[in-house]
Amino acid sequence: MNADQKNDLILLYSSGELSQEETARAERLLASDASSREELAFLKELQAALQLDGNDGASAVGPQLQWLPWAGTALVLGLLVGLMLWRTHNSTPADHAPAFAHVPAPSPATEVASQTRQRAIDARFYDLHTQIMLARRSLHRRDMNR
Repeated sequence: MNADQKNDLILLYSSGELSQEETARAERLLASDASSREELAFLKELQAALQLDGNDGASAVGPQLQWLPWAGTALVLGLLVGLMLWRTHNSTPADHAPAFAHVPAPSPATEVASQTRQRAIDARFYDLHTQIMLARRSLHRRDMNR
């Protein structure tokens, strides 16, 4: 048995988590090995130091730090609320306007140019569509004459 296995066995023995067979094995080890007895004594002292008023192994550190997650949550929430209030207090009405409110209306010249461009696109589309239809008809006629 190597040192790690011995330490694990002693640790489980001190916490009472061994079967009867393993407990007998640990007791034989303790009877024959002085370093294992020292390890067990250290573990028992450590367990006694960590017990809080006979509270079945409850850590003395645990009750003192139980408030820590709640304090962290409260701190984060407080910072978020404070940031929201600060932004609301220090903003102008223009900050709350929709993004499109600052876009100027198109000028009449721009609107005419846009309409002209759209008409040119429509005319080009119509021309292409007409050419495609004529090509399809000629192909269809050619196939019919065969």
